[in-house]
Amino acid sequence: MIRALLKVWGVSLVALVAATTGMSALSAGSAVTSTPRMAFAAGVLSTYASFAALVFTDRAERTRARCLLWGAIPLLVGFGNALLVGGAAGPAAGLVSALPWLAGPALVLAVGPALPQVRRPRWLRLRAATRSDEA
Repeated sequence: MIRALLKVWGVSLVALVAATTGMSALSAGSAVTSTPRMAFAAGVLSTYASFAALVFTDRAERTRARCLLWGAIPLLVGFGNALLVGGAAGPAAGLVSALPWLAGPALVLAVGPALPQVRRPRWLRLRAATRSDEA
């Protein structure tokens, strides 16, 4: 389970960093960045990272508790965001700034077990099968 969790968190983190890099490049070129737009972007990033992590796991492994664990990366980002914003603008502002980051884990918790699974390429499945045979 730990191995699967680390794999899923790695997929989630890579997806989040890639999407954040693109969003950062877009917002750097914009003259106006509004708070609602940034909140919407945070919600989209959270949802994207959570779902990217989830669809790479086997459907048989997706319980509600595991779906919540799979969405932990956006939860950690939201927690860090709440601490940073809360330290600068107060606890209420910190809590409000963390709310969009809860969107992804909440959606994954709601519909995670029903989502389809992305099949790994055949050569990766064969490699995983040979590793399990060696162990």
